[in-house]
Amino acid sequence: MHRSTALPLIAAITINHIVGAQTCKAPEHPFFEYQVATAALFVGDSASRPRPASQREQRQDSSALIVSFVVDTLGLTDWRTLKILQTPSKAAADSVRAVIGSWRFTPALVSDCRVPQLVMTTVVH
Repeated sequence: MHRSTALPLIAAITINHIVGAQTCKAPEHPFFEYQVATAALFVGDSASRPRPASQREQRQDSSALIVSFVVDTLGLTDWRTLKILQTPSKAAADSVRAVIGSWRFTPALVSDCRVPQLVMTTVVH
């Protein structure tokens, strides 16, 4: 094999195996939790606030801060999709708006492909 033909082949193989790259078809819309095999999961620092509540911390009362947003295929939150569904105060909602871009998740999976997922969660503040 000539050196000139080996380089494009190596480059093509490298591009196809870049960490984070996937060959799955991108969905037209985010999935709901019940539609995915593995749901998006928060992996941030449990000491930082505000942050999504763990299952143990979830609560449904009038003082809860409940939000929805899309987690993309890289595990990043799409702040443009943030909806404050319930909040005890404007200050609590503003604190979530300020930090949502720093939250990280493991992406949702469907058939071993990362997919965007609509997440609805209680926030610990």
